[in-house]
Amino acid sequence: MSTISSGIKALDSYLDGFYVGENIVWEIESAIPFQYFIKEFVKKASEDKAYIIYVSFNHSPQTIISIIQAYADNNYLILVDCFSCGKGKKDETFLRFYKNSSPFRVIQIETPSDTQYFTSIINDIEDRLPTGARYIFDSLTGMQDLWNDEELTYKFLCPRLFDLETVAYWILEKDAHSATFRANLRHITQVVLYLYTRRDKMYIKALKANNRERRDLFKPHQLLLKSGQIQIESVDKDKHFLIGDIVKDLRTRLNINQRELAQRLDVTPSFLSQIENNQISPSVHSLMQICKSLNVNPSVFFADKIPYNEKPYEVIKSKDKDFSNM
Repeated sequence: MSTISSGIKALDSYLDGFYVGENIVWEIESAIPFQYFIKEFVKKASEDKAYIIYVSFNHSPQTIISIIQAYADNNYLILVDCFSCGKGKKDETFLRFYKNSSPFRVIQIETPSDTQYFTSIINDIEDRLPTGARYIFDSLTGMQDLWNDEELTYKFLCPRLFDLETVAYWILEKDAHSATFRANLRHITQVVLYLYTRRDKMYIKALKANNRERRDLFKPHQLLLKSGQIQIESVDKDKHFLIGDIVKDLRTRLNINQRELAQRLDVTPSFLSQIENNQISPSVHSLMQICKSLNVNPSVFFADKIPYNEKPYEVIKSKDKDFSNM
């Protein structure tokens, strides 16, 4: 199966590259500097003499050009502007852009809220270009805000990418969407990558990655910038990230479903799911409540040298310890 490079060697190694035909959804938290990933993707496409179709719902043409101009080949970038007449509300500040010449081809979508019209423009672009053009949709969140229909948004993900011999980036602001929307999106796409920060460090975690065999792919990895290059390093030994795995393993060993444990803890199932998926870390209070509900010693979360799953859990008997005052 042929692959397309992200332009970032560490990311290509982490995922074995992107397979032709894949929709790549990036779930990102606020404050993530995602421009770096965009720049490298655009730069690689330009080196390969492949067209980039950049569809913007969230940023003005001026902003996008200022970010990628140094990396894009003028002959191979097509910017589809859904912002100026969408989120930009036809403000003269943004429309003034069209009174001057642009180094890139820019297509203004005058009614981006009309999904049929928008789709016809994208299809027309696809039909006019050779195969291999790469796509960036800068905001699934912006699409949803404009279309006001979650189902329309996630169903728009391009089903023709394999025939077009390409891949597409879709950027999703994680906290702006319901859990149902994100679940439906993950169901129909091929790759979902979660970018987030914890304690001033940035991490990547695959939430879905079809046809990959790496066993550690779905565990958090730290993103580091060294000598101007992104590096991806495993953090498996960091206990901060083992807590969710331990909670889930303990719960399943005791034959307790997620909803039942959430009720015991007086939290929502989605909150517990985030803990078990290592997306958030429980507070000390929450961790002690988990220990109480699962009837285990807190030391199972802080074992030194020996991984938690290589030695028996210490189950606390009620006569040994009273958790009633926690």
